[in-house]
Amino acid sequence: MLCSIWNEAFSDSCDFIENFFKYLPDIGTCIVLEADGNIVAQTVIIEKLNIIQSNHASANRDSQNIIKCAYLYAIAVKKAHQGNGYGKAITEFAVSFAKKRGAETVCLRPGENSLFNFYEKAAGLKPTLHIKTHTGNIPAAHNSSKSGFFVFSKIYADDYNKLREAFLKKQPHMQLQPDHAKLLDIICSGSSGGLYSVFSPSSGFNTSIAIISGYKATPEISVNSVNAIPEKKNTLCEISEILCNLDYVNIFPANIKSQIAYSFAEYLNCNHFLWNEPSDSGQPFLTSSCAFPENTIWNITFE
Repeated sequence: MLCSIWNEAFSDSCDFIENFFKYLPDIGTCIVLEADGNIVAQTVIIEKLNIIQSNHASANRDSQNIIKCAYLYAIAVKKAHQGNGYGKAITEFAVSFAKKRGAETVCLRPGENSLFNFYEKAAGLKPTLHIKTHTGNIPAAHNSSKSGFFVFSKIYADDYNKLREAFLKKQPHMQLQPDHAKLLDIICSGSSGGLYSVFSPSSGFNTSIAIISGYKATPEISVNSVNAIPEKKNTLCEISEILCNLDYVNIFPANIKSQIAYSFAEYLNCNHFLWNEPSDSGQPFLTSSCAFPENTIWNITFE
């Protein structure tokens, strides 16, 4: 039943959904709402996320200024039961439930702009962070020198997480736990992507200059009518995050992240790429039950 509700709402494959629920006991829990003996709505609470706030102080915080956070994910109501207030009811309950389990703030990423007002009215979750979206196209005939400048090495989730914390040590950010990183790896690897360390041998550096996570979105396939060979069409590389090594921040050009994104899309054999980064204005990204600085690095949404 949960697979059918999830698939109906988000079109994810049952294989992905089943893998997600295998990991869920280690990172959170699932909430369902029943009506007349039938499950009509569901949501997932991803727990044990920490927001590390270097400039946030409170009497009940430790020396690292940690805000304990829960993330609501995959809120879905069966289409046949929409319009009955079930979405509002399950959101209200999930927020209350997460706080009873120790969360100091509850966050979620609305799937559409129109839902920001809904979640604010339903559970007091207000827009908290904003993003700037970067996109790019890879020409059919292109010079591969850009991609040759970088080398992408797939790494384990634990190694990715260690590098992530090292690269973000001077910035407010959302901290992943090991099991969260493993889930991110499953999501990306399940779509011909993964978690990668980025190197630049031609620059003379032997250590990682950045990390990147992303995957290849489902491509549109066309068939050549002459020889019936499938051809790639409009394949999108969706990038979860790009984080640069702070030791090299003043060495590489300001557009280093865009160069890495371009090269990564080529590496995954995609025509286009898309990635977001935090911004002090622009498109609302996240809603939360408490405010935190706009420069908080979040990026990961498990989508």
